[in-house]
Amino acid sequence: MRTGMWRKGDNGATIVTGTSGLDAFAGFGYTRYVRENLAVVLSVDGFGIDSGTTVGPNGTGAGNVGGSSVALGVRWNPMRGDLRNQALKPFLAVSLGPVIGASSGSFVGKTTISTGEELRATIGAFLGGGFDVHVSRSFSLGMNAGYNVMPNFSEPVGLRDNFNGPQVGISLGWVFGKGY
Repeated sequence: MRTGMWRKGDNGATIVTGTSGLDAFAGFGYTRYVRENLAVVLSVDGFGIDSGTTVGPNGTGAGNVGGSSVALGVRWNPMRGDLRNQALKPFLAVSLGPVIGASSGSFVGKTTISTGEELRATIGAFLGGGFDVHVSRSFSLGMNAGYNVMPNFSEPVGLRDNFNGPQVGISLGWVFGKGY
């Protein structure tokens, strides 16, 4: 299980009611070690972006904006030596996959007007690192930090062109089998 913050910022908006740049994500990930220092990761995350009414330089909006991502990536542990007996397992991570943005409400932007529900998709990537601490043979706690980057959506989602931003997360892990 994964949770944390995916910072979007407020785009210079004045918040009339609600929140902008909610900064929260939650999801699930599956990590499969192919070697002691290399793992393949599949993660599915959902996140909130804006909720309520905003007025700002990008336009005016009333509604909700959120998204989800499904990413496939790798984790590489740069440490040398016998990694099996080390409780602290640092890693560098990179992943890639679709990012889907969803909005519900009414939005008047610089070049677009939307009302109702909208879905947009593009490709996104995460670059970062972190560490897992194996508390016991079958349980781990982890922390990661990095940056989410993506090209702009073809049309804005709410009043946002993209969901680029830093991400900090924590994870709880359960090791099936013998693990590493």
